[in-house]
Amino acid sequence: MISRLFIRNYAIIDTVEVEFRHGFNVITGETGAGKSIAIEALGLALGERGNTDVIRSGQDRAVVECEVELPKSRRSEIERLLEAEGFPPTMPLILRREVRNSGRSRAFINDTPSTVQLLKEIGDRIVDMHGQHEHQSLLNPEMHLHFLDEYAGYDEALEQVREQYEVWVEIADTHREVKRKQREVSEKEDLYKFQLKEINAVKPTPGELEELEQQRKILSNSQRIAELVQNLQDLLYEGERSVYDELVKAEHYLSELSEIDDSVAEFEEECSSASVTIREIGNFLNQYGSSLDSNPQQLDEIEERIISLRKLTKKYGPTLEDVLSYRDKISRMLDEFESYDAELRRLARKKKEAAENLAEACRQLHREREAAAAQFSDQTEEILHQLGMERASFRVDVSYRQSVDSSIEIDEIPVQVDPTGADEVEFYITTNPGEGENPLARIASGGEISRTMLAIKSVLAGKDGISTVIFDEIDIGISGRISRIVAEQLRELARYHQVICITHLPQIASLGDSHFVVGKHVEGGRTATSIRMLDSEERVREIATLVGGDTISETTMDNARELLAKAQE
Repeated sequence: MISRLFIRNYAIIDTVEVEFRHGFNVITGETGAGKSIAIEALGLALGERGNTDVIRSGQDRAVVECEVELPKSRRSEIERLLEAEGFPPTMPLILRREVRNSGRSRAFINDTPSTVQLLKEIGDRIVDMHGQHEHQSLLNPEMHLHFLDEYAGYDEALEQVREQYEVWVEIADTHREVKRKQREVSEKEDLYKFQLKEINAVKPTPGELEELEQQRKILSNSQRIAELVQNLQDLLYEGERSVYDELVKAEHYLSELSEIDDSVAEFEEECSSASVTIREIGNFLNQYGSSLDSNPQQLDEIEERIISLRKLTKKYGPTLEDVLSYRDKISRMLDEFESYDAELRRLARKKKEAAENLAEACRQLHREREAAAAQFSDQTEEILHQLGMERASFRVDVSYRQSVDSSIEIDEIPVQVDPTGADEVEFYITTNPGEGENPLARIASGGEISRTMLAIKSVLAGKDGISTVIFDEIDIGISGRISRIVAEQLRELARYHQVICITHLPQIASLGDSHFVVGKHVEGGRTATSIRMLDSEERVREIATLVGGDTISETTMDNARELLAKAQE
């Protein structure tokens, strides 16, 4: 529900702040005071379009802010919507819109910059405005299917469609993917075979390139390696005054010294260990030197092998492991290609069976929707007649969404299917005899729109998930007995929704749970609008004004008290 509305510098409004209540909120006030302007401003905070014309003369920007308490039926949906856009789902929500003289419009959610589109997505889920405003989900044919489903509640049939749709989509996706693979391989079969032959001709092995490059490095430097080995052998083991010989001498001296001072014994052991290490190094160098081979022919062979492997990595790499991976991939694709025809035949049979099951589920749901549509039409039409549109007729049209490109057929009609089925639903109305029926969205009269919306909302009460319904101009063209019926219908609707209604009729105003009055006054030589909630005495006087106009007498006051007393009954 809308719990608070704050407006600054919007049209003739200087600064206004009003706290709405649960239930039935009525707004009255003299013509031109700014009642509809306040509702128009609320629409701006809910994502409707705005321009610089709305900015109060002499000001640099207009600001509208509303505080929203989410209904349980929409809370998780809107929380997911907020989280997807990076907003923490802090409650209540504060939606704000600013329009500047520069033409720039800014949107905020809980003081964090947002997009206007996100404000609108939230507003569409929680508020319906009916009358001269744009925020009307019931005038959107795309929502009519949802409303009919909410009304009827054929959950089992809907779930069956969703399940069959998921099965069909999964099989269709698999069939499409296998066909894509087959087409890809078919188009490149010769190329893949050539590439596989080219790679297999070289017969690369994992890690081979690195190993060959190391061998090439050794063979290319065999002469220098031999020199280094010889120098090390001379220095460590074989030359005069070699490290090994000097260590043996040092070991002898330490042995003699340790006989005199046993604290030196540990160093004798260290020296002995060092001489053993030098001897082992010498043995290694001797064997390493013997293993060296400066075979030029072997070096040439390695060079050629490296060139062959490098050609493969350049074409299929960048690494040899990538080449091997690509070889395995195209080899597998060529092997699978042989089985694609059989797999596609199997999937085609499953797809046909899934399409038939889905079509049957959609057909059953269609029947249930048609039955629900007839009931919905009758109930809505009955309420329209009660609301003073005695000659109006209302029809909910349920038809298949036809699509020549679809592979799903119902009664030999190709239909477009989604998880909601294969139907499209639209509301049609005739308001006067002799006129053809028109889509609901083409109703021209603001009063007819509001009363039609009231009728539909009454049928849908408690089922559509909308928390706040706003009616402007609902009382145009009605009076007397009909106005009382409209008022009672609004109060009944307020059992399930927060209702905010602008009215000029005392019969409607007297049934409100909360009563607000919009007035205008001159301050500092400028006209400004105010909105305030009335106490019980003020309310009697305001309703008396609605009954008798500018002249308030004891009779009109008594009439006002009587209307309020009846409302309490």
